[in-house]
Amino acid sequence: MARVVLLSILIVPFPGIALGYAVMRSQYVTEVSSTRDQPVPFSHEHHVTGLGLDCPYLSSVERSAVAGVPPTETCMTCHSQLYTQAEMLEPVRASLAENRPIHWQRINVLPDYVYFDHAIHIAKSARRVTVSSAPWR
Repeated sequence: MARVVLLSILIVPFPGIALGYAVMRSQYVTEVSSTRDQPVPFSHEHHVTGLGLDCPYLSSVERSAVAGVPPTETCMTCHSQLYTQAEMLEPVRASLAENRPIHWQRINVLPDYVYFDHAIHIAKSARRVTVSSAPWR
């Protein structure tokens, strides 16, 4: 009887731990495949791969260690001349006219103890990311 109790104490917790781990790593919890509605339909593939725009230019990592969303003025560098009447870009034009930022929905949330510095990538001239290896894919 003691062996059964000892074995149960050692073996029974493992399926529960494995199940908890599987749930925490699942798409349900991590939202890996989920999409968020954004105020403007922005495509990295179109802007970076299709048009050849530089990631550091779009994400401001050359001015900051943290990649971010570009200010409206960066968008309007091109869109003041291209697609000037496109309905999908109305939030960008309104943002510039009203001098207020566009409120994007965050798609990644890192724990407070995580800090990712892009400076090493910029310093090593790893300026371009192929779309197949990009984090937004």
